[in-house]
Amino acid sequence: MLSSITGDKLRVELMALRPRLESDPLDEESLKKLLQRFADIEAKAAIAAFEGDVEDLEDDGEAQGLFAAYLPAVTG
Repeated sequence: MLSSITGDKLRVELMALRPRLESDPLDEESLKKLLQRFADIEAKAAIAAFEGDVEDLEDDGEAQGLFAAYLPAVTG
């Protein structure tokens, strides 16, 4: 269901908006890539022909949502 993927995307967006210290800047490039990945997942889910395909995409959306934990700081 697209709502599951949308919910995972929303959690990432909310994590990006949280207040942060100067020593904890947002990695804008990682956020951009992650949101693009969600857009790709949503587009594929919208045209998926089989329930199993949608379930796989939901799992992918959930996995992408876990990256929100790594979003706070610039890496490298």
